[in-house]
Amino acid sequence: GALNVLTGRTGEVGPVLASHEDVDGLDLAGADDDFAGELAALAAESVSRVLRGADPQDRGLKRLRAFVETSTVWHTIGQ
Repeated sequence: GALNVLTGRTGEVGPVLASHEDVDGLDLAGADDDFAGELAALAAESVSRVLRGADPQDRGLKRLRAFVETSTVWHTIGQ
């Protein structure tokens, strides 16, 4: 997996990212309610995860964990 952090004008890159089929999640911290709603609607069409209402100053891992997937794979050995 990968985590990509992009910079740019939110109004320009937000709709493109939200509607992109290869983007799996968006953190909308800092977006106003109207714009966050627009991005969430676009993301729903591509089934992207969206985190809304988070504090943009939160430096903990809670926001990151909203997008992390964990899986366990068991491999048999021998007979």
